Amino acid sequence: SISARLWCLAMPTAHGDQTDASALNFEAEYASRYPKLLGVDEKDKAFGALHEALKHGLPDGWSLHVEETNGAAYFWNEVTGESRWTHPDHELFVVVVEIWQRAWAAASSSVLRNDWNKLEAEACRYEESWSGPYDADEGNLYWHNELDDISVWADPFREASRRREMRHDLMTRLLELLPAPSAGQAMPKERQIGGPPSPRETAIAAPPSPLASSASPLASEDLLTRARRKREEAKLAEEARHAFKKAEDTKLAMLLETARQAEEAKLEEQAQLSVLMTEARHAEEARVEEQKLAEETQAQLAGFLKEARIAEERRIAEEAEMAEGAALAEQTKLAEPDKGAEESRLAEAARLAEEARLADEGARLAEEARHAEEARLADEARLAEEARIAEARLAEEARLAEEARLAEE
Repeated sequence: SISARLWCLAMPTAHGDQTDASALNFEAEYASRYPKLLGVDEKDKAFGALHEALKHGLPDGWSLHVEETNGAAYFWNEVTGESRWTHPDHELFVVVVEIWQRAWAAASSSVLRNDWNKLEAEACRYEESWSGPYDADEGNLYWHNELDDISVWADPFREASRRREMRHDLMTRLLELLPAPSAGQAMPKERQIGGPPSPRETAIAAPPSPLASSASPLASEDLLTRARRKREEAKLAEEARHAFKKAEDTKLAMLLETARQAEEAKLEEQAQLSVLMTEARHAEEARVEEQKLAEETQAQLAGFLKEARIAEERRIAEEAEMAEGAALAEQTKLAEPDKGAEESRLAEAARLAEEARLADEGARLAEEARHAEEARLADEARLAEEARIAEARLAEEARLAEEARLAEE
């Protein structure tokens, strides 16, 4: 249940020489955090109502402080000297939160109204149990409660009026968050509790004065009970301090683990980026090497074409020389018919043989040139395709590197 929680509110340290502005910021911070200790976070619709109620300040005499050793907030009453870990109106907030949770679970404003009526009835019964003021021997005024049999110096009716206004403000805000009530549903009536008859108007004897006890305004409280209660409060405070420290240690460990994982992810991304850059560099080196090879192949092809051209020129020159030789042979044949015919036949045979050889050589060179040209064109197509693939891969690697850089940022 809510009342079983450890109430230790960690707050930023407030220094004794703080300005009014910093004190207001300190109290505003506390008002934002305290609803969470009641089991109500920012997502809960009741958070705003509780936050507004806490922003209205503390009851008279109470102030908010921070314990220096562990940074936990506590409350102190300068009139009674009482200090406590929980808000002076903590019990009221707990009851209101429990009523809200029942009404919210039922999705019914009638549940909240009925519980509100019961709460107001109990408050009225308790307020009516107070009597006073009475005159003490020193001329001071005090009030007495018949139910608890206690006497106090502070006016309980003033405090009751403040708490009644707070309950009304809280419940009204919470009602606005629930479905509209059915027709005929009445709002709880506010009751103004007036002070009881003065002791001079009644035959009832005055109750004991708070002066009867020098230890506290609660004159009837047994010292053993008070000591046990203080030990329990100290135990709860120590448990709360340990719980707070454990929660802080756990949070720190989680933050360190998150930072370690983030650093490992960063290092892994850097390693992947380094690998991608290395691959890109190797691809660029391969592209340069392939381009160099293509240039060498083209140079070889140009050499082959040059050799083919020279061979063709030589063949033409040889044919011209043979033609000239044939012409001389023909002239010799005319001069020497028999010998000339034989020489002409031999020259013609030699010419035909030479032409056949030159034709074969030309065909071979042409075939080699054609093969070289086809190889060059194939190599150029292959190199162009590999260059296109390398450029696409480099573009993809650049995109991945950019995404890695953006993810790292």
